[in-house]
Amino acid sequence: MVVRLIVLTYFALLFVAEAVSDLADSHALAVLFLLPAAGYATWRVTLAATHFALRKDGQRPMATGQLAAAVLVYVALYSLLYLPRGETALAAMRGFVTLFVHTAFWHAAFCAPAYRGERRKRFFADLLCSLFLGTVVGAGFALAYTGWSFEPGSVHDLSGRAPGVRSDLDVPFLALLLGVWGIVILFVRRRFRGTVAGVGRVLRSPLLGIALVGCCVAVLVLYGRRTPLIALVTAGAFLVVPGAVGRKLAYLAVLFPFVPLAWDMVAAVLLRVTQNSLAAAILVRNDPDDYLTGTNRLYVWMASLDYLSEPRFGHLVGFGGAPGFLLQNTADWTHTHNAYLQLVFDAGVPVLVLALAILVTALRRVSLAISLDRQPYCAYVLLGLLVAWLVTSGVEPTLRSLALPHLVFILLTLVAANLLWGLPRRRAPAR
Repeated sequence: MVVRLIVLTYFALLFVAEAVSDLADSHALAVLFLLPAAGYATWRVTLAATHFALRKDGQRPMATGQLAAAVLVYVALYSLLYLPRGETALAAMRGFVTLFVHTAFWHAAFCAPAYRGERRKRFFADLLCSLFLGTVVGAGFALAYTGWSFEPGSVHDLSGRAPGVRSDLDVPFLALLLGVWGIVILFVRRRFRGTVAGVGRVLRSPLLGIALVGCCVAVLVLYGRRTPLIALVTAGAFLVVPGAVGRKLAYLAVLFPFVPLAWDMVAAVLLRVTQNSLAAAILVRNDPDDYLTGTNRLYVWMASLDYLSEPRFGHLVGFGGAPGFLLQNTADWTHTHNAYLQLVFDAGVPVLVLALAILVTALRRVSLAISLDRQPYCAYVLLGLLVAWLVTSGVEPTLRSLALPHLVFILLTLVAANLLWGLPRRRAPAR
């Protein structure tokens, strides 16, 4: 099926298109990777519109629901409030196209006949392969630039220099998702009972889980990234808590992006965990000052919070990005290294509130699927990925423009919105 091929190659094509645009010195070419997705999404939306117009009987071609609609509204508001003010005209057009095609494609793909009902496990198998291929291709471009050096930390800070490197967070973030998936397989798989869609042997194999976690750690050590390692451990801690308690605790992950408000306590914990021989052997960047200052983030966070504490009209519609004077003494930073703060600066408090509502609702949908014992494997994967995303959001701008974590946020919340759509209803037990 065409849709499966597009899903499998989606993230790999993203890096390839970026490399082509860098080599050709034309960032407009980066939208080339969207052509297959745009074509498929257009066909599926047209089919759904025709089905609605003719009022045909039978199952709808695409799901509809409040959470999916909220994600679309979020994308529209963010695009209208930030892109025209925060980007050049050409970059804003690229942003509009990318965000809307990305949203339409993943919504349409998850509802495709190839992944519907009993075939739902195919989507998660293909998504896992897509994340892995994206990691391999993205890391390949970085390694090629450095002469295939596999020394720890050798491919750090290549953004803007190496073709195909969109951001130094992209590949480590994809690797983090692989690692969390591996933790689900290793430590949560015994909770998977008989489900409607079932779980293939490969998807629940302990060997696959070990391979995914190993791949994740290897990539993070290669890139010298500390935050994804912390997110991997934190997401794993949430996942292993059993039953309803674990599902309720997952809601606390929404608080992680508020970490600047308690950085002294967080820094104290990080120093205890990292200042030892084991951490020193794994992390090439393990300076205590980095933890105390959040690698120079603390100044920006405090200045941003102080600026936002005073009433301004910009709080409602955003400022088109963080004011430059808040980012002084931080080299070439263009953002605040925090998802919630940056979203307020980009598009305003109402858009942040909408994003929070989407996150909480997505967690509720996932928790519901687990409690009903419907799609528990898929639901646990989504739960782990959402928690990992939230932990990363405390020190990275994961809700910004075309950043890969922003695209993943849209993908995960759309999948959570439609997780139980298209599955046959369970019959009531006979009395």
